[in-house]
Amino acid sequence: KNGYRVDYAQGALKYQLFLIPNASNEEAEKVFKKYRHFLESRKETILPLKKMGYRELVVKGKDEYAFQIGPFVGGILDSADLKEADAIMGEFIRHLRSAGAME
Repeated sequence: KNGYRVDYAQGALKYQLFLIPNASNEEAEKVFKKYRHFLESRKETILPLKKMGYRELVVKGKDEYAFQIGPFVGGILDSADLKEADAIMGEFIRHLRSAGAME
């Protein structure tokens, strides 16, 4: 799937963000479900969450975090600190909302 991926570093914390824009909310939901099913096929332990009108999931023990808001699917990979990842994702989502991402 076409999307964007970028490496970030904040001090000792290094991680990778990804964002996949889709044509519609429905298409984004399908992409998000497909990603979740892929993780399930790898026997990952997934903690699904729903916060403030968007979907997200955390892969327990794997440093992976994903969300779906409006037509966007995004996430963070390789973040060693779940609390920090949650803060980074919150900021990421706030930027999408301010840019007009619809839920």
